Amino acid sequence: MPAQGMETTKRAPSKILIREADLQADRGVLVDAFYRHLTPLSDDRRYDWLYLENPDGPARVWIAYDADGGKIIGSGSAIPRRITVGDSELLACIMADFWIDPQFRTLGPAIQLQRACMASVDGKSYDLCIDFPKNSMVAVYRRIGVLPAADLVRWAKPLRLDAWMRQRVKVSALASCLSAAGNLILKLRDRNLAAGGNCDISLQTDACGEEFTRLFRSVSKLYGACITRSADYLNWRYRTHFHQQYSMIVARRRGVLLGYAVYLEEQGLGQIVDLFGVDEAETLQKLVVSVATTLRERGIPLLSTPLLAADSHKAIFKRCGFHARESVPVVLHAPQGIVSSHPLLGAQKWFLMQGDRES
Repeated sequence: MPAQGMETTKRAPSKILIREADLQADRGVLVDAFYRHLTPLSDDRRYDWLYLENPDGPARVWIAYDADGGKIIGSGSAIPRRITVGDSELLACIMADFWIDPQFRTLGPAIQLQRACMASVDGKSYDLCIDFPKNSMVAVYRRIGVLPAADLVRWAKPLRLDAWMRQRVKVSALASCLSAAGNLILKLRDRNLAAGGNCDISLQTDACGEEFTRLFRSVSKLYGACITRSADYLNWRYRTHFHQQYSMIVARRRGVLLGYAVYLEEQGLGQIVDLFGVDEAETLQKLVVSVATTLRERGIPLLSTPLLAADSHKAIFKRCGFHARESVPVVLHAPQGIVSSHPLLGAQKWFLMQGDRES
């Protein structure tokens, strides 16, 4: 979850101490703090899923507390992710669940806590870290000498024009006619886009098997540095999520897995959170259009997906009718020794999608 905003007008406590949490002993304190300061979804199930059940390993948490009063005033977490970089696999972490109590929300405690979290990115505990910070946290990163390395751009595609047209055309009968015509054009355009691609598209209803791990191993070099998408990881991330109901469609040719798209319906909108597969633009395009068609039939008006600004997939989404919208910064940080040993990291050849974030 994103960090809360940092203010600079409150007085910091006289002494802040940082310690690493015990995931079992501090469980109740952390679940309650996350609920009060970050998300109403914080409960034991979320904690188990995110902090203990991750196939890449248990999370680590650092707690900040006021030495004078003994009060916990904040915490920050590192969620492990295995990253494949060429022929190597590194252990990375996603920075998550960072919060500071409003009574102590100055840059000082935030910087001290974030420094403690980042100290684990040393090539021993973690080889690198990833974060999708809010603007307030960008200031904290800058103060500890870490700058955003990329932008994550949201791409959006209209699926239905009914609501958009009603807002702009006040005559309801005319708005309905124009909406029907526009919706038909969007539908026919997607039908043409889906005509290519010599593959079969189907809904993945079973758990991901070893074919997903084999697919990743066979094509991962095409993606530069990317999350290791093993079957175990995909099942944990999408099938056993503590809250979200994800759907996955797959592309196969003569029974061989070529790729997949994972998508989500939330608050009446659609989002593609993962798109991965062989180097066949028509196959990936067919997956994207299949998601759009399914969501359009359910009455969803808009489909979006966040992509890194340099992601080669954006050409596919452009052809499918997506347009770039707002962007957010991404922190990709590794010790210089790790970057020197893995040139892809220095070249910023990364593949990241919404599903690669913690939840």
